[in-house]
Amino acid sequence: MMRAKERGAILLLAVLLGGLLAALTLSVLSAASMEMRGSANAEATNAARRLARAGVEIAAARRQEGPLVAGNELLSLGADQEIELDIDPERSPNVRVVGRSGSARSAIAAELSLASALDEHALVVFGARSSFPSPVQIRGAAYFAAREEPFVGEPVLDLCGDLELAAAGFALPFVRFAHVGRLRSSRRAAELPQLDLAALLRELERRAVPLERLRGGGTWKDLRHAGVLWVELARGEELILENLELEGTLLVQSVDLAPEQQAIETAHARVVLRGRSRVRARAEVLGSLALAAPCTEWSLAGEGTTELEGLALVGEARELHDLELRGALWARGAVQALHRVTFEPSLGEPSERPAALLAPPSLSRVRVEWR
Repeated sequence: MMRAKERGAILLLAVLLGGLLAALTLSVLSAASMEMRGSANAEATNAARRLARAGVEIAAARRQEGPLVAGNELLSLGADQEIELDIDPERSPNVRVVGRSGSARSAIAAELSLASALDEHALVVFGARSSFPSPVQIRGAAYFAAREEPFVGEPVLDLCGDLELAAAGFALPFVRFAHVGRLRSSRRAAELPQLDLAALLRELERRAVPLERLRGGGTWKDLRHAGVLWVELARGEELILENLELEGTLLVQSVDLAPEQQAIETAHARVVLRGRSRVRARAEVLGSLALAAPCTEWSLAGEGTTELEGLALVGEARELHDLELRGALWARGAVQALHRVTFEPSLGEPSERPAALLAPPSLSRVRVEWR
């Protein structure tokens, strides 16, 4: 009798244990199934996010090749994976993307704009045979586009950034790099920056910028102006501005030049800043553009320091001395810097160039502002 009861108790215990094991097994299987579904959903969500970001990169690549074209487009990348591109150049943000992977969906937006890689440099020289016989402080990066003879003699440069050369194998024994500066070989094309004067004039009219015009050569002393000082010079004319105080932009137009000449000319006329002169770009005038003289030779003369704040585009820069430039110098021709010359980029300050100032397309890049 006792054995029968023992056998019954053991059987009952076995049944209970079996039920418990079965419940545990079902629980483990259910948890594993939920984990697998959760993992699959997480992977699909991550894939959708990657597809959305890839859509922005596709739009950025198209912007690099040309202007954005408005439209809505669906790109299929395989089974259950697609990208929907919604582009509208007149809207901000101008790119909206939806990535889909399986049942997962991810939406993202971005503002695409074209910026110049030259904005990273304090000094950009497109011409050959520049001369730096005395130490020049360049507190940023420098770029020399000439593939043959970028320098005359041995340049004395004190760099805090990279030195980028298009000329291969050029020896630079007197270049001293501070901080993280490197010597880099560039494959970038050496097209010249351009200035669309008609577009610039429309921009000035739209902004109602105060404009003062000077025509022909001669000497002006102690000139003060806030806005744009527009100078018109014929071939060979020289304008001397002594002790100039300008809050805005000095614009030099070389008259009587055909469009093809304006695209390549570097020394059609000459502008000299003499004495203690100061030109400071103003955002409400023409952004960061302080000096625009693409077909003109720019020189400094006499005693006193010239201070320039902003971007300067000149044809050639000759006899530079006692110059403090905070911004950048773009020279379509050569540069001759003699004594006490400093180039310092405007670090931490946004650079706003007018649309009429066209940097070489090969030196442009797309800026992505994620929204």
